[in-house]
Amino acid sequence: MSRAGPELLGRLLDRYGSALELYARGWCDCPEDVVQEALVKLAVQPTVPDNPVAWLYRVVRNGAISSGRSS
Repeated sequence: MSRAGPELLGRLLDRYGSALELYARGWCDCPEDVVQEALVKLAVQPTVPDNPVAWLYRVVRNGAISSGRSS
């Protein structure tokens, strides 16, 4: 597979964006930013992960925890 294109990113955001923000809210005060950063990280990956949804949840969790610690 190649990089995540705009169509895949849009579908993922539409389908999982709200759930990812809710998930991140448990660790930080800026879940929207964390989700946006995770999508940007996905967009620049050389290849799409085998399970992009699981990958996003992991990246969002790690980003939210990091953001919460630095607040």
